[in-house]
Amino acid sequence: MGRSENRAMLRQLNIQVIPSERTDYKAYDLIALVDSQPGFRYNPMPEDIVPQIVIDHHPPREGSIPAGVEVPILLEEYGATASIMADLIASNRIPIPEVVATALAYGIKADTQDLGRETSEADIRAYTFVYALANKRIISRIETARVPRNYFLEFAKAIENAVIYDIAVLSDLGEIEVADMAAEMADFLLRLEGIRWSFVMGRCGDVLHLSLRASDEQLNSGEVIAAAVGEHGSCGGHAAMAGGQIPVPGKSDEEVEEVREAVFAAFLGAIKVKKSLRRPLVGVEDEDDAEKGTSRNSTPS
Repeated sequence: MGRSENRAMLRQLNIQVIPSERTDYKAYDLIALVDSQPGFRYNPMPEDIVPQIVIDHHPPREGSIPAGVEVPILLEEYGATASIMADLIASNRIPIPEVVATALAYGIKADTQDLGRETSEADIRAYTFVYALANKRIISRIETARVPRNYFLEFAKAIENAVIYDIAVLSDLGEIEVADMAAEMADFLLRLEGIRWSFVMGRCGDVLHLSLRASDEQLNSGEVIAAAVGEHGSCGGHAAMAGGQIPVPGKSDEEVEEVREAVFAAFLGAIKVKKSLRRPLVGVEDEDDAEKGTSRNSTPS
């Protein structure tokens, strides 16, 4: 779990979690997969385990819901799976403890960026319900959680390595300690004036993690990231946000660099932005880099 706010939620609400790799799924007679689907490559469950219940707001893909899933609840009109959970609880008149209401309220806020991204009337209804029952002081503590020095170093790296191509900003974070950092930096860079796309990549272990954000829900981030990733890995997303993973175990630094270049170039091609419109976000590009069309952040010219 990478985001400092998410870790703070566990502490503030005393939520006990067990890493999925330490879970004996066969010891349970009921399994629910939430905010993912069995056919998605980035879900945490072993391939031979099929959950009875799947609750998700991501659009299904071919083969993502295999036989054996008895209760698939896939509602794309919601902007957050936490909203679906809140609505299920409310519609069935199930008593909701303060700790659950607080967690769901924070989850809805975080996933929809304060009800401002990919938000529907259903999300607003669900948030209104759980927020009335939530501990507002704890939500504030979660959202203002203390962060380590490395957190700010990642921001500095994202800014230093960012390159603007007309309406898009791209940044390669290089090595990152937690995969969530790519998504957090993509959200951050999208705030840049005049930008409609932000695309961030970072390597965590043997996987390249990609995060794409769009300023307009009509831009269809899911299709764009699919074009960028191609056959290199797996991806998925919504209208305004998407993510992907590219396994690179055993690849040399040069081979990984080629993959990065190819993905960034394919992204620019997908959004029909010319590579010649390149300019660094901060600083001045080295003459040697400008001539070769490369820079420290490995984004294409």
